[in-house]
Amino acid sequence: SVLGLRVEYRSLVAGMAPSQAAGGGWALDVARLDGASRKRFVARHVIFANGVYNDALLPPLQGKERFCGKIVHSSRYTNATDLGWANGKRVLVVGWGNSGSEIALDLVEHGARPTLLARSPQVAQ
Repeated sequence: SVLGLRVEYRSLVAGMAPSQAAGGGWALDVARLDGASRKRFVARHVIFANGVYNDALLPPLQGKERFCGKIVHSSRYTNATDLGWANGKRVLVVGWGNSGSEIALDLVEHGARPTLLARSPQVAQ
């Protein structure tokens, strides 16, 4: 793994709803772009880091009003400690641009357990 992070490449969030698991959070259905498989992630907190140039772009989320955790766009992220996401908290970071990777690193450095969700493993050179 990279920096102790789980990274899902060539994937997108196909669905998201409040989790029925103990402790709440979000259940996210993640689909491979090639259609080969789907996975389900359950995360207490979700970060969308898919906006362009700090424009806050949050998709409409079914059941958002029932979610007890935090949903934060990368442009509003301060640090893991301020948000209460340190020390073992599970956080899904959606998008692996500059903001998403920096946020994931901050989460790891503060003891959180982030998962990065990325559409593609390609890196610009």
